[in-house]
Parts: sequence; C-alpha cells; structure tokens
Amino acid sequence: MFYGEQPPLFFVEIGVRAVVVLVAAMLILKLTGKRSRRELTSFDLLVAIALGSAVGDVMFYPEVPLAYAVVALLVVTLFIRLLSWIGAQSSRVHDFIVSNPTLLIRDGEYLMDAVEAERLAMDEVRSMLREQGVENVGEVRRGYMELSGAISVFRFPEGERIDGQSTLPDES
Repeated sequence: MFYGEQPPLFFVEIGVRAVVVLVAAMLILKLTGKRSRRELTSFDLLVAIALGSAVGDVMFYPEVPLAYAVVALLVVTLFIRLLSWIGAQSSRVHDFIVSNPTLLIRDGEYLMDAVEAERLAMDEVRSMLREQGVENVGEVRRGYMELSGAISVFRFPEGERIDGQSTLPDES
C-alpha cells in the first residue's frame, strides 16, 4: 500500500517525471497566452494542475502506492519553491514565470504586433474593451493585457478623446 512493488529507484523516476511534466506544462501555458487563464497567473495555474495531478491517481487507483503521491508532492513543492527562489534572484526568470502586462493600445490605436504576440483575435480585444465600457478605441489612452488575461483600460480625460475604431459589433 505504501511502497508498491517497484524498486526503490522508481522514486527517483517519479521525481524526474514530475519535473519534466512541470517544465512541459509551464512551456505550454506560456504558449497559450494570458487569455487562457482569466484570474490566475501561469505559475498559479501550473501549481494547481501539478498538485492535483500528483494526488489524483493515488486517490482513485489502489495499485498506486501512497508513497508515490507523497514523493511527487514533495518534488512538485520543492521545484515550485526553487523556481520562486530563482525568480526572486533573476528578473529574467521571474519575467518568464510570472509574465508582464502587455501594452495593446496606445493613444487610441491598437498595437497590432502586441495583439498578435498575445495570440488574440481583434474580435476578442473589442469584446474585452466593451466589457470595460469602451465604445471606441479612441477613448483609450493606454490598454494593457494583464496577467489575468483581462484588459485594463486607462482613458483619456473627457474632451481629449480622439477618433478611433468602434468596438461595437456589426448590427446588420
């Protein structure tokens, strides 16, 4: 029940598997972009997935020994703590793990390179702007894609707005 029938070296394999899966999951989350995780950072989501995976099988399959889950949880926890520590030491690692807000709109104009880099369709951007009460991108002085996947809008003061593209959908 606690150790199963695998040789003791299998615990090392579990640790290696956990690290490989975490790195792969982090890269996949990085590739999917911010919009795939509305309220969590990639790192938070990765932690939730990793911890859930580490305990999932042991809860449902009696042939999976409890010790495997404990080793996996320890490795996941230590790996996450290590990444957090390295991120605190290196701004480059921190930026990779946490990400930064992306400027999508400057002075009433979309920054198309940034929109494309975030893998967003313009319909999505306009929809997120409408959710912020923006009818026309000319109202927006700065618009940022936040870590949560939402757009933060900083408007021009009343009277300083410029002409811009409508965010409203075609009503034909």
